[in-house]
Amino acid sequence: MIGLLALTGLGALLPAALYSGLTVREYAFFTAKLESPVRLMLLSDLHGCVYGENQSGLLGKIERLAPDAVAMAGDMLDERLPAAGTTALLSALSKKYPCYYVMGNHEVRKGSLEKTKEKLTQTKITVLDGKRAYLKAKSGGGIAICGADDPLAGKKRFMRQLQSALQSQSDGLYTVLISHRPELFRLYAKMRCDLVLAGHSHGGQWRVPFLINGVFAPHQGLLPKYAGGVYGENGVNMVVSRGLVRMSAPPIPRIFNPPELVVIDILPEAAPL
Repeated sequence: MIGLLALTGLGALLPAALYSGLTVREYAFFTAKLESPVRLMLLSDLHGCVYGENQSGLLGKIERLAPDAVAMAGDMLDERLPAAGTTALLSALSKKYPCYYVMGNHEVRKGSLEKTKEKLTQTKITVLDGKRAYLKAKSGGGIAICGADDPLAGKKRFMRQLQSALQSQSDGLYTVLISHRPELFRLYAKMRCDLVLAGHSHGGQWRVPFLINGVFAPHQGLLPKYAGGVYGENGVNMVVSRGLVRMSAPPIPRIFNPPELVVIDILPEAAPL
C-alpha cells in the first residue's frame, strides 16, 4: 500500500518536474536615475528551439507582456542546430521592439562572427560589442544599454569591449550591461553599471525546489553559484535567465527548471515625503 502511494505520488510529480512549457519570471528594480518606468524582456539560450509555428507561442507571450525593448544575452543561435527558429523570432521582434544582442559562446563557435553580426544588424537589431546604446523611456528620460562579445572570442577583446562600454561612460544614466557569462559577476560589479543581464547557465539544468537552485552549469560546474535568479554585489544587481532551450545536448531534460521569459521593470524611486 505504501509502495502504491509512493508510485502514485511520483506519477503526479513527474509532469511538474519535466514541464518544458514557457514560464514567466518578473523582477523589479528601483533607481533615482530614472524618471519614468522602463520594461525590458530578457531572452537567452534559445539554441534554435521552436515554440509553435513561426515562434507564435513565444511571440504571443512577449506581446502580452508589452516590453519597451528586448535584450538578448547570447546563445540564441547554435552551431549544431538549424537557425530557422531563431531567425523567425528575431525578424518578428525587430519589427516591434528595439532589440539588443550580445554574442554567446555558441555564436562564437558557429564561426564567421562578423557575418553573424552583419546579418543581425541588417535585421535592425543592435549588436553590442563594446558599444553603448540609449533607450528612451516613454515619458522622458531613459537608460543606457551596453554589452560585449563572449570571452570565447578572445579574453583581451572581451575586456577591451567591457572597458569601452562601461568605464568611459559619464552620462549618469542607469546602465544595463548585457553579457552572456554570469560567473564573471565579480568583474562586472567592479565596473560602472547598475544592472547585469546574463544567461549561459540553463538554470543549472536540474533543480531541487527550496533546496538546490541548480545542479550543474557550464563554466561553473556542480552547484553553480549563479544558476538563475537575482544576485547583488557592490550595489550592482544581476539577473540570470534560466534560458529558453527545452533540452540540452546531448539530450538532457530540464528537471523542475522550465524554460523562461524574464521581465525586468526598472522603476523610478518614489520621492521622499
